[in-house]
Amino acid sequence: MPRATRGGAKDKDKNKKSSATGPYLAAVRTHADNLIQHGRDVYGPKHTPLFVNELALPDAVAKPAPWRFNRRTQNDVILCNLARHHPLLRVLDGLTVVTGSTAYRDAAAETLRFAFANLTDSVGLLYWGGHCSYDALSKDWVGYVPATHELKSVYPHYMLMHQVDAQATERFLQAFWNAHVLDWTVLDFNRHGGYDKPIGDLWDHPYIGRGVWLTTRGLTFTNTGSDLYYAAAMLHHFTGQSKPLDWAKRLHHRYRETCDPVTGMAGYQYSIRYLPSSDHWTDRAIHQFSGTLCGHVVREGTISRPRHIRIICFYAAMTRMAMYEMLGKAGEEFVRSAIEDLITYGRWAYRPDENIFHTIHTDGTILTGIVFEKDGYYGPAGDAFRSFPADGQFFLAYAKGYRLSSDAFLWQMVRDIGRGIGLGDLGQPGQEPTGVDLKTACVDPYTILGLIELHRTTSQKKYLDLACRVADNVLAQRFKDGYFVSGWRGPAARPDDETPLALLYLSAELAGKGQQMPALVPGPLP
Repeated sequence: MPRATRGGAKDKDKNKKSSATGPYLAAVRTHADNLIQHGRDVYGPKHTPLFVNELALPDAVAKPAPWRFNRRTQNDVILCNLARHHPLLRVLDGLTVVTGSTAYRDAAAETLRFAFANLTDSVGLLYWGGHCSYDALSKDWVGYVPATHELKSVYPHYMLMHQVDAQATERFLQAFWNAHVLDWTVLDFNRHGGYDKPIGDLWDHPYIGRGVWLTTRGLTFTNTGSDLYYAAAMLHHFTGQSKPLDWAKRLHHRYRETCDPVTGMAGYQYSIRYLPSSDHWTDRAIHQFSGTLCGHVVREGTISRPRHIRIICFYAAMTRMAMYEMLGKAGEEFVRSAIEDLITYGRWAYRPDENIFHTIHTDGTILTGIVFEKDGYYGPAGDAFRSFPADGQFFLAYAKGYRLSSDAFLWQMVRDIGRGIGLGDLGQPGQEPTGVDLKTACVDPYTILGLIELHRTTSQKKYLDLACRVADNVLAQRFKDGYFVSGWRGPAARPDDETPLALLYLSAELAGKGQQMPALVPGPLP
């Protein structure tokens, strides 16, 4: 079996003053080179340029997955799910920016060309996502039957996709909306979309709106909703058409309509879908908590658990901020709502003394600790709502939010979260941060990206020094056998690992090429 090649973190140049980008860039290049050499589809009757989802280490062979959506009788498949590979595509694209070598971007382009030519339905919708994937063993798609399209906080690397094949990318963006929107008049949509659905009126549909919390057929979750409005905005960016951006703004505004009048907190969805439970049809929150949370408006969209807050305040917020940076004045409402979400959830759900976010009702009521009286969607009877620690993802989102807004509360959130994750005292903007912990044990790669944001905002070199310290920790703990290692099923290299992306952005920043890198949009959602 093939073994990983090239050097590891032990070869890195310790003298960052004379070779600042050396160790991090070398590790990222090694990781990318090894994935290009060993991580592609060389299985089954035909080889393809697709990457496999998981490469077992140290032998560098694909790890079969017992995928529960497998439509074949055989339980194990070797997944090549392109929807999960956009962090790697951004790494390959960024490596070409930093190194000047076109081989990296060419490898990504080869993958995309194959997908456009072989993995789309009759209207251009790709076979990828949460419920559909390509199997390297059978050379066929696997998943739900009939095939089901699902993107949840994926935010594909559309810029590169469009460079590779503009027509195919634009077809996909239209097909994505066409497959998922169920009722354009009120923007009822579902996270599940059908393949081979004839293209309808699309952007020429009438829109009525009506109030939120309407009863619908779909589940208007923010994870797919943010992917949809990002896609429509990208189509506007590529074509100059105004109507896709109009629809992106309408969909985005639906979530703003859910904001509580007192706290300003937005909900995770804007509709109520009646679903079958064990005894009757009902909204899942109403069914489980209507007798528990008396005095509160009980809906799924008003209860923000850890996963919901992360999607609203990290994945969707980072995407909206990236949309603003791409669209400029036309995207101001996206960045404004992202800042509002960061502020409201920071004020009402975050506790700086513990560095935690509480599960919260959007009316401001802390739900952490409330015990479930009966079984349901949120857990079995006897379970309870929980809090969760703020981590590098939140640090990054608040740091970027501060750079784009200069809001004093966001800086305080950055400072509090930074202290909570072991970075020391980040000080005040405009002053030298003398309290940072340059011996921190932090290994969170998103922290590196957040510190880059602080450096861009303040020009204080110590933030980059601190980012290098975290990067050193990452190399020591996560870079093994020529790969960045992750995976809960044993040591593995994965194309969806954003760790090499963080170190590549740091390398670019140290080399003065940070502004030339691909837009920083997170995803896919684990």
